[in-house]
Amino acid sequence: METAKYPYKPKPIVAIAVTLFFAGCAAIIGKQALNNDRGLILNRIIEFSPSGATTFYWLLTILSVLAVVVGMFMLIKSLSAPRFVLLTQESLVSPKAGFSKNSITIPYDTINSLTIQEVQKQKFLMVHYSGKKISIPQSLLPNKETFDELCRKLAKNFESKKS
Repeated sequence: METAKYPYKPKPIVAIAVTLFFAGCAAIIGKQALNNDRGLILNRIIEFSPSGATTFYWLLTILSVLAVVVGMFMLIKSLSAPRFVLLTQESLVSPKAGFSKNSITIPYDTINSLTIQEVQKQKFLMVHYSGKKISIPQSLLPNKETFDELCRKLAKNFESKKS
């Protein structure tokens, strides 16, 4: 078997969209926090006084600013040095986590199971090995077809080493 190499990084358009969306949220909610003089009722369950509502708006503004920072981090990661998932003759080589610089090498004979998990239409390849697990999100690969190919080839390599 030859080595299969798959690009593994966030998509720049998603990072830009996240950054712009939450920057807009921070601006709008921050303006509301600055000019607030009214209370707030959420779903007829939680009532805030005017000062409580202002505090709530500032909290939402801070969370939006943090999301902007995450979006910028994603953008930097998507434009920085390329990272890859590799399938070699003997092992899977993958970044340790979504944004990690460090890679981990997992020999096929240490893999216990492979599963695909779907969370709100987002797929993750879960690799369980030696009492540990890593997750390879479909969203960090170029497209669905690449994710499916990676899953298929890894399953084939795993099965051939198992038998």
